[in-house]
Formats: sequence, C-alpha cells, structure tokens
Amino acid sequence: MCLAGAALPWIPSADATATGVTLWREPGDRPVVRDPKFDPHRSLAPLIDAVGPAVVSVRVLAPPHLRHAVPQGRDGQMGVGSGFVLSPDGLVLTNHHVVARSDRFEVELADGRSYPARVLGSDPATDIAVLRVEGAPRLRSVVLGTSESLRVGDWVVAIGTPAGLGQSASTGIVAAKGRGSLGLYADSYIDFIQLDAALAPGNSGGPLFNLRGEVVGVNTAVAALPGRGPGFAIPIDQVKRILPQLVRDGRVARGWLGVATSTARHASSGAPPERGAVVAQVYPDTPAARAGLRAGDRIVRIDGEPVADGADLRARIATHGPKERVRLDVRRGGKPVRVTVTLGERPDLGRTRPR
Repeated sequence: MCLAGAALPWIPSADATATGVTLWREPGDRPVVRDPKFDPHRSLAPLIDAVGPAVVSVRVLAPPHLRHAVPQGRDGQMGVGSGFVLSPDGLVLTNHHVVARSDRFEVELADGRSYPARVLGSDPATDIAVLRVEGAPRLRSVVLGTSESLRVGDWVVAIGTPAGLGQSASTGIVAAKGRGSLGLYADSYIDFIQLDAALAPGNSGGPLFNLRGEVVGVNTAVAALPGRGPGFAIPIDQVKRILPQLVRDGRVARGWLGVATSTARHASSGAPPERGAVVAQVYPDTPAARAGLRAGDRIVRIDGEPVADGADLRARIATHGPKERVRLDVRRGGKPVRVTVTLGERPDLGRTRPR
C-alpha cells in the first residue's frame, strides 16, 4: 500500500457549534453545482468547476535540521499531498501521514496562490490532520455529505495532486465499503471505502466527491498491485465525528474498556458465527475489570444497539469519550447479564500535542 464550493449559505452542524467556530458547510437548500443543465451522464466539468477551488495542495517543507538533505532545486520541499478547505477562515483537512514528518507547510490554492500553514491538530488513528492557513483571505470551502448513504456502484470523483502534477481529477465507482484498516495503521479506527478511481501518491488527503459535489471521503491510499490497484478513502462520517475535538484540543481522546476480544464461535458446522464480541482477556486495573467483565463473556449490545464482533465493539467504544458510562448486555454461561462501565482513556493514543 502507498499512503497516498459554490457560495452556499452557512449551516453549521450541531457538533461544530460546540467548538465556537464553524468547521464545515453541510448541504443547504441549493445544490453545490448551480448549472441548471448539469447532467453527470454528459460531463462532470460543471461539478469540478464548482468544487475545484476548495481543493488544495499541501507542500511539506523540510525542518531546519533536515534542509541539507533536500536535493537542490526543490526549494526545501520534502513531499506534497492534497487537502480541502473546511471553512473560509482557513481550516484545511488533510492526512496525518502527509504532515507527520515536518512542522513546516505551505498550502497552495487551485489558482496558484500559496500561504504558510501550521498543524492545528492531528490524529494518527484515523490518519486525519487539520491545518490552519495563515494570512489567506476568505477561502472557498467544501460541503460535507455523508458516507453512510454511499452504495457499492455509486459514482465518485477524486480531486488532488497526484505525483505533484497539479490539481487533477479522476472518477470511478465505490467498489466496496467496510474494508477495515487493511493493516496500514497500528491501532487504527479507519474503515476504508474501496474505489476504482485512479489515485497516486500525492492524492493523500484530497477529497472524494459524490455527484452532488459533496465530500464523502478522504483519499488516503492506493494498493501497490500490478496495473492500476484499488484506491481507498476514509469515510467522511468518521471524520466528522472527530473534527470538533481535533480542532478544539489538537488531539482525540477515545473511550477505553481494557479488554482483548476474539472471534465468536460458529454455532454449528456451516452456520455463521454468533454475533457479539467475545472477551478473551480482561486487563487488570482497567474500566472493564472494575465493572466486573470476565473472560468468556460475549458482549452482544452496547447501549441497546447490537454488537457485530470485536472490531465493531472497539469502534463503538471509541465513539465515546473518557469518563462516559456505557451499558453492555452480556451473555455469560448462556445467561443474560447487564454491566455498566465508566470508560477510561486509551493510554496509547493522543500522546502528541499539536505543534
């Protein structure tokens, strides 16, 4: 794997207003593409014209102690990624892996203007980072859609800076959803969308649009396979859940149970596995241990909602913050048990403060 808006009224989300700033635009009454003759079956040019000004290049500049290692003629540039403008006052979203190697960045707009930028917050577990562009006038920004409504076979458009060539667009379909972390990230919470749109190094951090011109994903990786391998994007709904905390605190604090889980047993030969997350181990002095969870418990519901498996439990717990209380419905020795847990904070996440 390689790690690779039109003028609408402002409609802040409920989560966005909690931070005191508007983090993004959500769909309003009018479409992103204003051309009344827009027909995606004939041409995507009106869509790309409408959203392209909100897509940026992120130039990664060498920090002072590494400038001697950058080849001459590259103006101190170590690499390039993509991003998109969340708000007119200069918030830009990109990938964590784009910004992880330096503390000096420039954001280049679609019209060629460049401005310095700094990292406002970064989250390795979802590979998301937010930059603050400094000194720019009010910028064109994207409209965020929803990835939940995407279906396999839906057309999508990727825009970014592949191989540093400048803004480029490619199109394809959603090939699959729910691909998990693909082994790309330790302790990842990403559940990738698989695409057949052409992506290349440099596309990382760029937006994936639906045919309404709404961002539905963040392009992140391309498989290193013979020919054109599949690409992968982070679902925008995952991104929206962490953005307010990332902008406010510079990091994401996630809830933590303190258990290891295993695959549920098959009920019988040829039958699908039982639903739920089987507790393989309860770590000492953790929220799970204090709440009385035991090895062998099968957690089937959290706050009344069904749990599919261990990965689902982990992701659902992570949507809660430390000190929140969750209700777990457990099967223990064939009998139902209800356990209430006050979550802790994962000790291995969020150790890097924003630069």
